[in-house]
Amino acid sequence: MWDGDIDAESPKKLDNIIDTATVWKLVVGAMCNPGPVGRLVINVIRKVDIDKESLLKLDYPSRRGWKKKSKMQPMSPSQM
Repeated sequence: MWDGDIDAESPKKLDNIIDTATVWKLVVGAMCNPGPVGRLVINVIRKVDIDKESLLKLDYPSRRGWKKKSKMQPMSPSQM
């Protein structure tokens, strides 16, 4: 388990990251922390628009560890 600053990288790559915050900036920051088979689970149902412009700052090629997935799939609570 690790918790740190929004823009910080974890000392060890993570297997699972679960975002339950209402803002988008955490999602952008979390994208550099999953390990090779790690998952980033995002609760998008309750996101607010106040910092939605954070998504425009995404630069996929420069995100370390980011691997494009071929599809998105919903997860049940038992998979988390």
